[in-house]
Amino acid sequence: APLTYKADKSYRIMSYNIGQCTQGGNSSARLIADVTKELGADVAVMNEVRAIPSDYSKIANALGWQYYFQKADKNLGNMVTYNPSRLKKVSEAYLPLKNIKNDVKYNEDRVCLFVEFEDIIIVGTHLETDDFAAHAKMITDKVKKDYVKKGKPILLCGDMNTRPFAEDMVKFTSEWRTLSKIDQATLYNSDQPDNLICIDYIFLYKGGPDVNVTKTMVCKSVTCGTITDASDHFPIYVDITIRKDAPSPTEEKYSLGTYEAISENW
Repeated sequence: APLTYKADKSYRIMSYNIGQCTQGGNSSARLIADVTKELGADVAVMNEVRAIPSDYSKIANALGWQYYFQKADKNLGNMVTYNPSRLKKVSEAYLPLKNIKNDVKYNEDRVCLFVEFEDIIIVGTHLETDDFAAHAKMITDKVKKDYVKKGKPILLCGDMNTRPFAEDMVKFTSEWRTLSKIDQATLYNSDQPDNLICIDYIFLYKGGPDVNVTKTMVCKSVTCGTITDASDHFPIYVDITIRKDAPSPTEEKYSLGTYEAISENW
C-alpha cells in the first residue's frame, strides 16, 4: 500500500535587537521595516523598541503587519510583530521580570512576551547577564505552566546578553534547544570586529513538539541599505517546518525529509 503523508507548514522566525532605532549608523523605523521585509520574515521578535516615539507601530504599519508591544523599563520594550496573512493570533500575554541585581547600569526591569498563534507559540524577551538565570527560569516556569499543554512548538527569541558557552546558558539549554547559529557574532562592535559576540538567539522548548530546521542565518548584509546603519545588532532568523502531529524532541520518531510516514503496509 502507498505511504500516507500529512502536509507540513513552514515559517521564517526572526529575532532582531533594533537598538532603539538610534544605535546604527543611520537608523529609522522605516529602515528596520525594510530590513525585515527584505529578509522575508513571517514573525519577528524585536528588542529595544521605543515607546516614545512609537517605533513599534511605525515599524508594524510600514510592514502592514500586526504587533504586540510591552514596555519593560523607562521607554524601552519588546515587540512581537507578524504577518497576519501568514499567522493567526490566538492569545497574547506578558511576564514582568523585575530587576534583581543593581550593580551594573544595564540591570533594569525586563519583560517577556508570549504570543500564541494557530500553529506555534512565540516567546520574546531581552535579558541581562546578571539576572539571566533567574529570569530565564521564570520564563521557563510560565511556559511549563501555561503553554506546554497547548501542544504547539514553543520558540523563544531575543537578546540574552549571555554567550553560548557561559555556565548559565549551558544550564538553560538543558531545557531549550538552540536553533540559531552560535558560531557568528550577532553584535557589531567596530572597535573589536573579530570579537565573536553571539548574544541573540532563537530557541525551541524541548518539552513541546519538535520542528525541522531548514535554514538558519545571521544576516550581515541587505540590499535595502547598510545593515549596520539599522542597528548595532544583526538580525537572525530560522526557517522551521512543523507538523500538527510533531513529536517532542525527546520522543523517538523517524521523519522522511519533510514528510512523515503515517502508515505503511507491505
